[in-house]
Amino acid sequence: MYKLYCEQHPGKSVSFTIYRNLTMNLRFKRPKIDTCTKCDTLNAKLKYTISNKENEKKQIEELLEEHQNEAENAYKSKSLDKEKYKLNEKCVTYAFDLQQVLPTPYLTSNKMFYLRQLPTYNLTIHNCSDGKSSHFMWPESTGARGANEISSCIYRFIKSIPERTDHLIFYSDTCGEQNKNFIVMNMFQYVVHTHATVNRIDHKFLVPGHTHLECDIDHSVIERAKKKTSISIHVPRDWYQLVRTANKKDKFSVFPMEIDHFFGFFGIIHKRTSPEKKNQNKRYSLVKVH
Repeated sequence: MYKLYCEQHPGKSVSFTIYRNLTMNLRFKRPKIDTCTKCDTLNAKLKYTISNKENEKKQIEELLEEHQNEAENAYKSKSLDKEKYKLNEKCVTYAFDLQQVLPTPYLTSNKMFYLRQLPTYNLTIHNCSDGKSSHFMWPESTGARGANEISSCIYRFIKSIPERTDHLIFYSDTCGEQNKNFIVMNMFQYVVHTHATVNRIDHKFLVPGHTHLECDIDHSVIERAKKKTSISIHVPRDWYQLVRTANKKDKFSVFPMEIDHFFGFFGIIHKRTSPEKKNQNKRYSLVKVH
């Protein structure tokens, strides 16, 4: 970005330090993890392909360009969906993702590396329209981190949205066990048939390896707060408090998930009703997951 800035403003550019401090406090660093496997594989093949095999090189370059264009189009689609809220407040775009496991208790002793700790989970749902994020947190003793738990968090979140909303757009990665499965689809279908105003839900997936979401920024804020915190974290509710206070400008909303909040959306029961009945709220019933 700094290089492009210098090219567009020749003779008027400032130093990198000033540019970094004035560009919305963005952090510049080289990516070390979570790189795209397909991009890395194709780049490695391109680098070590024998120079006289021009046809093979050209095929690899075309595959790489096609993959990167597909990823870029997915990001563009998300940007366009975010703009829809400005034209129609009834259509809201969200991104959701599960943060890396938060170990409980959180201790710096080297012996903790060899001991099994209680995982605490945090599903973040970020409102791409107003920038607010909601965090649904629970320990492993309350629930796992499978599709039913993810669906239950999103279902609880949807029940709290303003009644004027009738179109929801969700973005996530393509993790099959958590996001891209029929259980999440069942939950969305249940919402459409039972919610008072929501009549359409789109669930869109980014290209594997290129799944940067607004939730990742929220998670980085929590990770920085975790490193600097003076709070003693011995039980899961200590994590809840840390997340609440992690963002100084706009505090995160934390919703502890209890056993009663989890449902088995794989077991939704469909009850037959006559066409004359207009009340669709009785067509489905939920099954407790625990």
